[in-house]
Amino acid sequence: MSIITRRPYRGEIDLDAIANLINTCETVDQLEEGTSVTELQQSFDDPFIDKERDLCLWQDANDQLIGFGRLWIVPSDSAYYMNGKTHTTSPN
Repeated sequence: MSIITRRPYRGEIDLDAIANLINTCETVDQLEEGTSVTELQQSFDDPFIDKERDLCLWQDANDQLIGFGRLWIVPSDSAYYMNGKTHTTSPN
C-alpha cells in the first residue's frame, strides 16, 4: 500500500512542483491546461483565495508531489468550484 500524505500549500517553494505536475498531466490529457510558475503565482495572488484553505497538495512516501487541488469560492456568485490533478503514474 502506498503512503500518500496531504499537506497545505507552503508558498513559492511549491510553485515549481505544482507547475510540473500540471504540465505532466497536460502531456497525457491534452486539454490545453498547461501552466507556468508565473501564471500560478498570479492566479494564487487572487484576493479571494485563502491559500491555507483553498490549495491542497498530496505527496508520496518520497516527498514527490502527486496531487494538487484547488477550491474557488466566488462570493459575488455564491458559487464554489473545485479543480485538481493527479500524477499519471500514481496508483488510483
